[in-house]
Amino acid sequence: MARCFAFRYTGFTQQIKFFQVEKKQSEIEKAQERIKKVEHDAFQLGYPRISNKKGDIAGICQHMPSITELIGKALDREAEYRLLSAIAHGHHWAIHQVGFRVIEITTADSRVENALEKHVHANFILYVGNIAMTSFAKVIWYLWRLYGWNLKELEHLLDTTYDQLRYKRHLRFWL
Repeated sequence: MARCFAFRYTGFTQQIKFFQVEKKQSEIEKAQERIKKVEHDAFQLGYPRISNKKGDIAGICQHMPSITELIGKALDREAEYRLLSAIAHGHHWAIHQVGFRVIEITTADSRVENALEKHVHANFILYVGNIAMTSFAKVIWYLWRLYGWNLKELEHLLDTTYDQLRYKRHLRFWL
């Protein structure tokens, strides 16, 4: 139950941030009222308040893991997530690694120098596609297992799909 309270609290705080961007004050107020109700219910049941370093309330019941922690634990893809997140957020070190290649150019005075050229290697596209496919498949597999559905049926579908994509056996997390 603690995780449910913590998840609801986090969801309401995210809604408030969304509504602030959209400048929807009435929706912000509704979400704040729901937060107060969830906090009250949790405190009545004896669950603690989670405070940040300043002492302000940062959550209820338990610490909610960050998306990076969740991806690391559930999908075993923390390094990949960090790289793709760095690209999405425009970090030079990441963009430099995947969006350029070194070429030789001849200068006006006939010297040969190295330069960078925009380039995305096909292997990187395959790498990102593999991350997307395997991560999505793993989430679906976990849900299938959680709900007690026939895993053999899903695994057959995944085997067929992975065969068509020519994915090697070591990429098949369900084996």
